[in-house]
Amino acid sequence: MLSAKIAAIKSAIGSDPDLSSYPNDSDSAFQIALLLNAKTETAVKPLRASTVFAWCGRGPYARIVDASLDENHPCRAACLALRDALRAGMDVHIDLEEISGMVDVLVTAGVFTSDERTTLFGLATKPVSRIEKAMGENLTGDVTYQEVLQARAE
Repeated sequence: MLSAKIAAIKSAIGSDPDLSSYPNDSDSAFQIALLLNAKTETAVKPLRASTVFAWCGRGPYARIVDASLDENHPCRAACLALRDALRAGMDVHIDLEEISGMVDVLVTAGVFTSDERTTLFGLATKPVSRIEKAMGENLTGDVTYQEVLQARAE
């Protein structure tokens, strides 16, 4: 049975004509590992509370508080949750569909502007390797040439 990491490596090599064209030897496995580990992609990652708090300090925080105090505001619950998360110093997992969707709702409701949303997602977009993008939080360490050899042998 293949580990998730070996399966992801095998899939990455098999789906890339350039990687799959390398000979099946140690030198090529080392080159493939370097290519898979290179930070050539981007992904939306969780934001540290301090980063979100600094972003909010440019204007959105006042609107979050105002909306959370307005019992009739359609996004009151989301604003309360965000305000409480910031107060507690919790990271904001904007990489999760539910949270990014909440941000979109806050834009629609006028709590955030579309430019503020763009800035927030810009702060969350980080360089990642191809294997990290494929495996996300499940990745444990960089790809080694031994793992490449194992993936190609399976």
